Amino acid sequence: WNDSAANSHKETWFRPCDVAIGTDGAIYVADWYDPVVGGHQMQDKKGYGRIYRITPKNKKLQSPRLDLGNIAGQVGALKNPAINVRHLAFNLLKKQADSAVDQVSALLKDDNPYVQARAIWLLPQLGAKGVAATEQLLKSPDENIRAIAFRALRVSVTGILPYAARLQNDPSPFVRREIAIALRDLPFQQTREVLLHLVGQYDGEDRWYLETIGAALSGHEQEIYPEIKQLLAAGKTPVQWDKRMATIAWRLHPLAALDDLIVRASDQTLDTKDRRVAITAIGFMNDKKAAQEMLALSQGKLADVREQASYWLSFRQGNDWFNLLDWKKINFNTGYERKLAGMKAKLKGVLDENISTEARKSRLEEMARDSVGGQLLIGLAAENKFPKPLIGFMEEAIFSNPDITVRVQAGKYFKQPGGQKNYSIPVIAALTSNETKGKIVFTTYCASCHKVGQAGNNIGPELTAIGKKFDKTALLDAIINPSGAVMAEYQPWLINTKDGGSFFGFLVSENKSSLTLKDATGKTHLVAIDKISSRQKQTRSLMPEPGLRGLTEQQLADVVRYLQGGG
Repeated sequence: WNDSAANSHKETWFRPCDVAIGTDGAIYVADWYDPVVGGHQMQDKKGYGRIYRITPKNKKLQSPRLDLGNIAGQVGALKNPAINVRHLAFNLLKKQADSAVDQVSALLKDDNPYVQARAIWLLPQLGAKGVAATEQLLKSPDENIRAIAFRALRVSVTGILPYAARLQNDPSPFVRREIAIALRDLPFQQTREVLLHLVGQYDGEDRWYLETIGAALSGHEQEIYPEIKQLLAAGKTPVQWDKRMATIAWRLHPLAALDDLIVRASDQTLDTKDRRVAITAIGFMNDKKAAQEMLALSQGKLADVREQASYWLSFRQGNDWFNLLDWKKINFNTGYERKLAGMKAKLKGVLDENISTEARKSRLEEMARDSVGGQLLIGLAAENKFPKPLIGFMEEAIFSNPDITVRVQAGKYFKQPGGQKNYSIPVIAALTSNETKGKIVFTTYCASCHKVGQAGNNIGPELTAIGKKFDKTALLDAIINPSGAVMAEYQPWLINTKDGGSFFGFLVSENKSSLTLKDATGKTHLVAIDKISSRQKQTRSLMPEPGLRGLTEQQLADVVRYLQGGG
């Protein structure tokens, strides 16, 4: 449906945009007749469509004769499938008040539960007798009947609180959720006792119940938290909390829970997921103290805690926490984390086969031209998960990546447009060279990773005395063929993580819980061992071949002359 080029058959052009039911029970579907849905891909030059009439097979439908002049006819019309007919019947019966209660109540025995529901919604609007009949339905053994009766009373009767109190011990969490929703907008001091009673019946598993409680307590989390803690975790430390208390604290996340959540986030005896839940709750607190504590967690002992806390600092720096911390003073660089999150989102689009090829290509090209996005794509290729239909687009874009290491690794998995430049070492060695020009070449192309004297960076091997260890031919070979002989400490590794991350660089250290990797920019990455999905020692050097940088034979001759002079 999403790719018009591969879907040229017009019988698939079915875009339902509206539906209605006729008085005879037939379904009418309005159809927008167009090859592609979406304003940015709209391909019809003029609007046109169809209306389908759908009926049961081998059955002739007829519109019933409606007599809305008496109660019996109105009750019959209330059962009609057409919403406009039911609306007329509902309003006419409403005017009948008490005199219509008995006949409307008779619909409660109808086999169709939807007809039963229409009667329940109408009953409390038929006066005192109808209200009394609806109140009796609160005792029904059917939880659906009880819930609808409560809803109907809520919209028809002034003062829902007595009904809420009556049902606060209802065995059905569905019904209790309806009570919490009804109390959401009432004065908190009036609803507090019932809401606490509802909180006490939370089982720790029902996510719908948890969200309803959270909505009902919105704006009052801080004041009610101590009472909830006493109710669900009396005498227990935060580490001893059961799932009920842990998830309630996560959902409400008041500042009053900060100290408890810090204890849970920092405790190494808890499961990683439990620590992450606590950290997430802190991340939703719009308060300076919460931001400060998150900063402290990012510097803690547990690798998973540091990683999660760093993510939240990165995310919140761009919104509610922007003015809560002095980001320059604490020297917290969140650029990589923010970009990684954004690129992971684009990667999902690249892998999504349900969107058009053009849309996937667009996301791919954006990633391929970004250093972090490029690493993620290379990681995908290393695990043999790269989508085959997009390989051609990848080859067009990835070798323009601004990160040298991405371009180097791309050569292992993808064909480079135009192929590699071939250099002749004997020819280059015979060229007349210039040491001053060689220094310029080194500063421009090599100093980002290597150091000669006081110039450059200590990412790759130190080259100050390299000219004493290698002659001209050996130096040229090391530059032109950097993957020929890679020193053990500079053997590059590609690390892919279970959450879709990818890191490439030198392995600095490793223990049972984490490893540290240094990339080509000198940035170090701490990666938890249990988060790694794959790790591969690379056969190619982190140093790119000179052809990828566009170096000429003369430039190579000049830089070797400079290196032989020791800077």
